Amino acid sequence: MQILLKKHTMLHRQVILTRAASEPLDETDEARLRKFGLGSSCLGSQEDGTRVPKWLEKWTSLTCQYLEAEETFLKEELLTMKRYDEATASAEAKGVIMNRVQNIVITLDKVRMVLKQPNQTAEPPLCKMTDAQVASYLWNGPTSIAKRLLRGSAILVVPIYVQSETSPEHALAILMNSRESGDEETLREIPEVLIRLACSVQEVANSALDAREKLMAFCDVLRELDVSHGGGMTAAADLGVLYASTVNWIKAAQDYKTFVSPKVPINLEDLFLNRGAEAELDPDDEKRLVTAAQIKAKKHENHPALQKQYRPTYVWGQLNNWFKQTVNDPTASLSADRRGCVSLPDIDSAFKTGYNYVHKDRNPMLEQIETKPDSMWRPGTMWQFKNDARCYGSPMLDQAWVEVTGEGEDPMPGVIQKLREAALPSSSVVRS
Repeated sequence: MQILLKKHTMLHRQVILTRAASEPLDETDEARLRKFGLGSSCLGSQEDGTRVPKWLEKWTSLTCQYLEAEETFLKEELLTMKRYDEATASAEAKGVIMNRVQNIVITLDKVRMVLKQPNQTAEPPLCKMTDAQVASYLWNGPTSIAKRLLRGSAILVVPIYVQSETSPEHALAILMNSRESGDEETLREIPEVLIRLACSVQEVANSALDAREKLMAFCDVLRELDVSHGGGMTAAADLGVLYASTVNWIKAAQDYKTFVSPKVPINLEDLFLNRGAEAELDPDDEKRLVTAAQIKAKKHENHPALQKQYRPTYVWGQLNNWFKQTVNDPTASLSADRRGCVSLPDIDSAFKTGYNYVHKDRNPMLEQIETKPDSMWRPGTMWQFKNDARCYGSPMLDQAWVEVTGEGEDPMPGVIQKLREAALPSSSVVRS
């Protein structure tokens, strides 16, 4: 587990799952599946039409690729311990990998059960966003990250004109109309820096890269407004930098349907631990068993059968937690584990009034993304993780992408440097 938690983190698993949706299944993948003995019993048959989708085969192969590396890492670590030699270290590592394969098979069985439900989609739970989608999400769209940053800033600076319920596009229209009205009194109340931000947001980003560059420049100007205004937008500017620095954006599938499993009858004989007639119990033991059976029967007297609900994100959660089968609802742990490292905070939460972000949260946040990039962000801060767009990505995920694929450069040193060197307002108290 020490190796898995280092080499196969939450971030690495999202990279594998996203790659499975975009990369074709090739001969290397098929050979790897055969090597691990993963055939029609767990993947289904082409002849009878039960074969799993190609993306799920690809995910299985990529996960097995990790197992190949893990076996090597584990053997090397064991050999550093005096009680292991070449033979025993190899045997121990092989045993761990065989256990991992069993967990993959169980996971595949669970996912296949979901996919075969009536009218259920077979699309991958995650896929990379297109260039146009990223440009729209960050900059061009009516509720883009840039427009939401503009609205939040305007609400802090000129609340008389922009109200909290104002949409991002409406906030932009208010600012531009105020500028074009020529009303000197109004213009004096609206800082020139805020007008510059509003003007920049009207430009169109021609690509995802262009959108990221425009958003980064936007955040630089937002720092100016933050300093001149005496605080209130430091959290927004920091968060904007994380959004602008993210290269690999992914989107969650939205067509998975919730369903409830068939009822499983409660067998009262099972409540007696399935003891046979030959079993001998003393009177006290038998009394305790009968009492326990009566309590359980009473609990379920109006519910003679048990059922389980499978939510739309079940497939994502199960594939994310493929290496452990003791989690009853993987969607719950998925929702918590992805906070911050995979799902950046909601932009609106960055404008919480009366909250001392600079003194309370900023340094711990910088330390976490630098030293524990794969960990969920701690609760009890100003950050909230509402994500209606279901778009995911972070510089930390980009870092894992580089580690898994070997492509590109680690973005985190540059991101950390930019955040640490950012100009901060002299007053750390957020204006309310």
